[in-house]
Amino acid sequence: MRTRGVIGKRAPDTLSAAAVRCDEGDANVMVKMGYVWDRTVETLGERLAVILPFALLGIFLPSFVTTVLAGLRETAGPGLKISLSLVSFVASLLSLWVQLAIIVATVDVRRGAGEMSRIASRRLLPLIGVFLLVGIAAGLLLSPSLILLALGGLDPMAIEAGQVTLDRLTPAYVGLAGLYGLVAFIVILFVSARLAPLSAVVAEERRGAGAITRALRLTRGLTWRLVGVILLYGIVSVISTLAVQTVFGTVLRLFDSGTGVVTMTGIVTAGATAAVSTVFTVLATVFCARLYVAVVRADEPPAAVGTPSPFAMPQDAARS
Repeated sequence: MRTRGVIGKRAPDTLSAAAVRCDEGDANVMVKMGYVWDRTVETLGERLAVILPFALLGIFLPSFVTTVLAGLRETAGPGLKISLSLVSFVASLLSLWVQLAIIVATVDVRRGAGEMSRIASRRLLPLIGVFLLVGIAAGLLLSPSLILLALGGLDPMAIEAGQVTLDRLTPAYVGLAGLYGLVAFIVILFVSARLAPLSAVVAEERRGAGAITRALRLTRGLTWRLVGVILLYGIVSVISTLAVQTVFGTVLRLFDSGTGVVTMTGIVTAGATAAVSTVFTVLATVFCARLYVAVVRADEPPAAVGTPSPFAMPQDAARS
């Protein structure tokens, strides 16, 4: 069966004999980011009709609503603040559920909307649990920096009140906190790169905490490539978001003289920002799912040689 492989050019969909003779670390060297990107674009083109409704309802709409309502926090009372926080929490859960559904649709193109919803619903709680473990680990890693800042005279209550004065801070502690924070950030960046297929592992392999070690094992040998992708993605997404906010905010203020908390300028700008955020979120989700497919192929045992891949795209089967 002649289909596509996990290298940067057209190749068999199943692994070659040379590939499967490699051990895990060497096999992952074969995975090219250019190949993963090409398959990401193909998947978006072929599965857009299935993915788009999920993205609009579960990513765009929650992002738009939370952005519009964010302006109410400054003048909101305690009750309204709790309600706004609840809305943000539900929006985050919905967005996470949709990303799971998109992963499910990307990994196996035979799945329809119903199966996407069922699998995403079943794996949502395990994924939340795994993310909590990762978040706790990141928090523990960053805690020494916060402790050093506190020893240096930084008062969290003063930060919230906007009353921080630099003359009260001890430079030595602040310098150590900054240096440690920089090192911790680099560590988190590299570990995050290795955990890129984490959500796909949770969704497809029905793992809990073991998904963390599985994701680290699958991405062995790809660290620097994934770090580069994350940095490029972050730069492009931030610049695009800032450009949309600046352009829409500046132009629309010329025609909208509203001064309330919620204005027409704010609503339109929130919509444009949510649209950009949705595009980048879907793009990152599909890319991570296609990365998972590629690294799993590279990790297939020799018995898989000559057998059809369960991850083959429809056009791959047509070439057989």
